[in-house]
Amino acid sequence: MGKNSTVIQEDPENTLGKRLRLRRKELKLSMKEVAISSGLSIGFISQVERGLTSPSLTSLTAIATFLKSDVSNFLSQPKSKSSITRHQERDIYSINKNGLQYERLSDAFPGHILNSVIIHEMPGHRTESISHEGEEFFFILEGAITIYIDGKVNILESGDSLHFDSSKSHSAWNHTNNITTLLHVCTMNVFQDAFTRLYELVNKSIGIKLFTLTTFDIPKAEAQRVYSNMPKEYPVSGIKPIEKSTWTEIVLDRHESFVANNINDIAKVFSDYKLIDSLGCQSVCNLPIALDGKLLGTVNCLDEENYFTSKKVKELEQLKLPALACFLLNLFKKI
Repeated sequence: MGKNSTVIQEDPENTLGKRLRLRRKELKLSMKEVAISSGLSIGFISQVERGLTSPSLTSLTAIATFLKSDVSNFLSQPKSKSSITRHQERDIYSINKNGLQYERLSDAFPGHILNSVIIHEMPGHRTESISHEGEEFFFILEGAITIYIDGKVNILESGDSLHFDSSKSHSAWNHTNNITTLLHVCTMNVFQDAFTRLYELVNKSIGIKLFTLTTFDIPKAEAQRVYSNMPKEYPVSGIKPIEKSTWTEIVLDRHESFVANNINDIAKVFSDYKLIDSLGCQSVCNLPIALDGKLLGTVNCLDEENYFTSKKVKELEQLKLPALACFLLNLFKKI
């Protein structure tokens, strides 16, 4: 780790547990339900929510997925810039000061399966026991570590490797007095880049302050915000009932884009207009994304007053195809 002296701490105020608990309660779920579905213990979920321990990247991904959220809503990870990473250019990041430290290696492209990081595990650190779908591969770059697979003890040293079925209960312990560095490759989508990539694409195309994605279950008349580029100021939300309005008629029924270019027009259709205004946004464009006549969700872009000209709206509408791909990936993730 000598190449970088600074480690990016993504949760310096230790708010992750509070945000996970808030999300769980929004969905009216018990800790037991979260634990069982994410392959973790109730005790561990309780400790995370109380800020007493920090989850690993795979555990956080498992929890976030069951909470119907992207891991990016709880953790900002380095974005993949190309298929090649340079050792002197990679950021080292951790969830908090007591957690594991990571360097992202893998890229993101349509159809990719593998996700990889370099992990720096502190002396004496133990990861929680977890089981989930997929497979994993460890290669020890420096130091030594103990890996438990369904209770079996595997002591790995520099140059050793381990490949296993992730559905088996597994955990790790750095039993040494030194930092252990290892390559970790897994099929679990620990980066969940799709929504973030869509935001970057939209932002590059038209430039926006606030970007959110909302999914809809029309038969149940329910809506849910599943992504926000401002997760602290404008967080993802639980499932909410859809209230009929002019907006729902335009967007949800007719599948047409909705544009309001001042805060007064926004106030006519959105009850949270004061929050929107406080974020420096006085105009909005909602782009419905549908497949075979079924609405999957909306792409919601907000910026300063009179921002959404007809030209910008047309440019945004040209991005319906990648948006559709993102919503379909989100839908498959829940099946």
